[in-house]
Amino acid sequence: MEYQHGCYTAQWEGTLLHLRHTGDASVDDVIWLSDLVVTQAAKVGPIDIIADLSRLGHVSPVVRKQFSQHPVHQHIKAIASFGASLTLRAVVILALRASFLFSKAPVEVAFFSNESEARAWMQRQRAKRP
Repeated sequence: MEYQHGCYTAQWEGTLLHLRHTGDASVDDVIWLSDLVVTQAAKVGPIDIIADLSRLGHVSPVVRKQFSQHPVHQHIKAIASFGASLTLRAVVILALRASFLFSKAPVEVAFFSNESEARAWMQRQRAKRP
């Protein structure tokens, strides 16, 4: 099933969320996405995310703060992102690090040039788990 809200298009594949960002993220978008993840995790357990960042626009400091303060992070095991510029990677890494300060569970994060590399990495991460 595919869900769309603001800059996000989300599609679930069991415990794997395929996420596409298009345009600028708003606080409302981040709250919607975080709530979507928490709701699905309540049904299926911890989730993994593959994120297409190739069309992501601006993420304001207010949006990053909202994301970092939401309890969504305790429900995520790994995030594989692709399509991000070097600058965007730096912004995403800073936002994720800030958000992980509020989470007790470690989240593995990696960046790739394309979706097939991201999926291959995610498959290896999932295979390592009990």
